[in-house]
Amino acid sequence: MYQSLLNAGIAVRFMGDFLRITAGSTEENEELVKAFEAAISD
Repeated sequence: MYQSLLNAGIAVRFMGDFLRITAGSTEENEELVKAFEAAISD
């Protein structure tokens, strides 16, 4: 998930067992959801 989000241009931090993603604008959050959905469908 971490690498997939990075590849999609999403700023994400790996923090042990968790991923940290900071909330952004509506448009940024929509891009995050798209990238997340793409990552879990692969």
